[in-house]
Amino acid sequence: MNKRFEDQLAKLAFGELSTSEEAELRRLCEGDPEAGKTLEQFQSIRHGLKQLPVTPHQLSTERLNEAILRQGLRSPAEPSLWRWLSAPTWAAAAVLAIWGSWS
Repeated sequence: MNKRFEDQLAKLAFGELSTSEEAELRRLCEGDPEAGKTLEQFQSIRHGLKQLPVTPHQLSTERLNEAILRQGLRSPAEPSLWRWLSAPTWAAAAVLAIWGSWS
């Protein structure tokens, strides 16, 4: 079964096809056991998704707002002296390691 046909079966299971496309695909599924099984799997997924609870959009927005108010907006950390000193130190160590391997 190719990807395009499988995508069409998913659209059929989720009700995203026109009635003529739906009728054609259902006819094809009757003659193809693999396609029928795939359609059943997509329908099972759809049923499972319907059983999941929906989190209200407002709730997640409120949680984000509360977190920002609790912690405040943090400015990015300023580079420390150690960060500036570590880069040349590592570069010098790499040069010495390469120079030592050639000797």
